[in-house]
Amino acid sequence: MRAIYCPKSFEELERAQSIDYQGEKLSHLLNVIRIKENESVLILNGKGSGINCVAKNVKKRSLSLEKVGLESRSQTNSLSVGIARLKKDAMSLCLKMAVEFGVEHIYIFDSERSNRDKGQLSQDKMNKYLEGALEQSNNFFLPRLETGLSIEELPYQDFQNVFVLHITSSQKKTQLNKGRNLLLIGPEGGFTEEEFSQLIELKQIQLLVREGPIMRAPTALAWGVGYSESFLSPKL
Repeated sequence: MRAIYCPKSFEELERAQSIDYQGEKLSHLLNVIRIKENESVLILNGKGSGINCVAKNVKKRSLSLEKVGLESRSQTNSLSVGIARLKKDAMSLCLKMAVEFGVEHIYIFDSERSNRDKGQLSQDKMNKYLEGALEQSNNFFLPRLETGLSIEELPYQDFQNVFVLHITSSQKKTQLNKGRNLLLIGPEGGFTEEEFSQLIELKQIQLLVREGPIMRAPTALAWGVGYSESFLSPKL
């Protein structure tokens, strides 16, 4: 199913019986995706609501959508991620993966070893990656994005469990607290000893210990989400 993210015009589209789509994604649907007659289309607002449609009257420069029904979902994922600022390629991949994993909130923060090269992703560009991943994955929820934080400014107090990956620590906790959860992904060089010492002083810290090679940030994100959710979802 093809998805379109339309937060600004969603309420208007929701009231319409049939839709002559003229949105900014029209060219992409017609010329890149090459949508066909009777193909399913999902219009999303990123807040849990969707409009199920069927493509009709597909022409070179126009597209009509027949509304089939409305769909609403509740946010059930309690996991958010904090990602230290990375190089462009790694950051864009982490952002897209976070949407596919269905995280609730994304915090981009600076630590001592964060990447500070020129030409880093702007917040507008980050949002574009998130929106593209939402459409690709048919995720009903667009994660909230917050940037410009330091590692000290992360809202630890809002979470009952804070997961941190570490490959050498002998400390480990598996007794989880009920509530919201935050997974921290450090910079490519890892957290400094001082930063790690401050993190393990948090009363809600949960160390995800893995012996083995050092992982790149996107790999660590995938491994960390899977490992933390194995604790949070006993059925897995």
